Amino acid sequence: MRRLHPQAPKPRWILKPQPSAAALRVLGNYPPQLATLLWQRGLKTQKTASVFLNPDFTQRADPRVLKDMEKAVERLARAQKHHERVFVAGDLDHDGICGAVLLSGFFKDMGLAHEAYMPSEEEGHELSYVAVERAEKFGATLLITVDFGVSSKSAIAWARRKGMDVIILDHHMLPQDLPEAYAIIDPRYLGTPTPLSYLCGAGVAFAFVDACARGGILPQKIRDQNSYLRSFLDLVAMATIGDLVPLQGDNRSFVREGLTVLGERKRIGVAALCGIARLKEVVGEDDVAFLLVPPLNAARRLGNASLAYDLLRVRTVKSAEKLARSIGRANAARQTAAKRFIKEAMEKIERENEIPWVIIIGDASWPMSYLSILASRIKDRYHRPVFVWSRHPEGFLRMSSRSIPAFDLVDAMQKCGGGDFFKKYGGHPQAAGGDFEANKFVEFERRMIAHAKTLLSPENLMPTIEIDLELKGHELGPELSKSFEPLAPFGKENPRPRVAVRQLRVISVGKPTKGWFGKISVVPENGGRLITVFAEQDHPAFNFRQGDIIDMVIEYSRLFGMSADKTALAILVDAHLH
Repeated sequence: MRRLHPQAPKPRWILKPQPSAAALRVLGNYPPQLATLLWQRGLKTQKTASVFLNPDFTQRADPRVLKDMEKAVERLARAQKHHERVFVAGDLDHDGICGAVLLSGFFKDMGLAHEAYMPSEEEGHELSYVAVERAEKFGATLLITVDFGVSSKSAIAWARRKGMDVIILDHHMLPQDLPEAYAIIDPRYLGTPTPLSYLCGAGVAFAFVDACARGGILPQKIRDQNSYLRSFLDLVAMATIGDLVPLQGDNRSFVREGLTVLGERKRIGVAALCGIARLKEVVGEDDVAFLLVPPLNAARRLGNASLAYDLLRVRTVKSAEKLARSIGRANAARQTAAKRFIKEAMEKIERENEIPWVIIIGDASWPMSYLSILASRIKDRYHRPVFVWSRHPEGFLRMSSRSIPAFDLVDAMQKCGGGDFFKKYGGHPQAAGGDFEANKFVEFERRMIAHAKTLLSPENLMPTIEIDLELKGHELGPELSKSFEPLAPFGKENPRPRVAVRQLRVISVGKPTKGWFGKISVVPENGGRLITVFAEQDHPAFNFRQGDIIDMVIEYSRLFGMSADKTALAILVDAHLH
């Protein structure tokens, strides 16, 4: 098989197509740079631009159009009428946790007897037999999964044998052989209307509650349906941002409004999370992604994802602050351990003479809760499909995978044996996972490498950086950043604007001392204000010296944890000598 040099490939800079003068005149109500960004996003008329820039939560799509939704609503109504017990099983990450908290809050308000369960790391990202046993012990006749379920055929069949109906609220790719559940609600079904097709797991849970409300299933005390539903959007926003689903369709209005709800801090656990993150004022999407979601995921590193669930459900400030401190300590330990495991992984890769087109790497000593972090960082560095594995206590191998656009992970696993080879597998095209027996590792590696060799080309393995605008140094500054803000919230399929600027003189280089970021100060060679850019700790730009003349690509972001009126900073994407 052909292989490439072991160093990470250098990305090519590609300037996106720029609008003509006539196209900019159509969007003449907006500043030229904002108009350019709108045009690049396919928003080429005043009407489409206005709808995008002013998302309205009250104009969301009716979720009852989702397959099986009305059937699921009818089943919950029956459970309420007959005083049945409902068991909620959520995935162990931020999405499943937020979805489970959302459903539990709704069921509590409805007066429904319910219990929620978060799996252990060993149980993995699926409905487990342990969860079914807990549901049976609770006396549940209705079991609802959040953020998993479509790949849990055997456990769902067992729950049915125990006398439970199962409603699946999931958003992962649908396997060919679906479970025999009472209802499967998943926006991945073909024909799902676009506004609803991008929902995360908690988003699907919200859609279920919304459909119940539209069907008349609401707590008696509620007079304003939209205000009540709005109170759950802090959870939906955290899950949507953290799960990297597209900020398109209803997701955009959910996150825009949800960030406002987060800023109100009416949920005691959220206020405690903001406290340990030292967030004093505005909550933006960066704050959620870097400061609020990681502690929720860190709870499982303490061996109990229920801690994060409890934090978001807690009713007293004292209990919330105690839980938040425990989770904060776990997150700090997670960051330290992650750096160590990432360093180990990079050293393993770079000890080899060449880097293969698909990276398959693992170590029995790596905790399973770190596999996704490792896979993401390796993929980002080497621009390869990556499978990272560790050994499960029961002896089989568990892997997490991340990929580049040209390589669909779920399709690759299907083509490499599917259900006949893997104990279980599933996820998304660029983020997936699976389990297989340890004695199959050599065969797995052989099949996956052969598939990658057939599918990929050298061009697929060359990373690219798409640039929205190329500007002069004197055009950079907080005014430019403010002109970008109407596009917020930023995220997948609505990325932060990236700007190329050339001929900048390096004034100082400050390598990271604590945390992940260091800063580099530059000034335009032809005159202009001092610009400070921040870069992650292992960025090669820290090798620049004072006086070097460089070109760079930056993206704008509010400083994490600072209020919206503070000067915006730039995040360094890439740089090289001029």
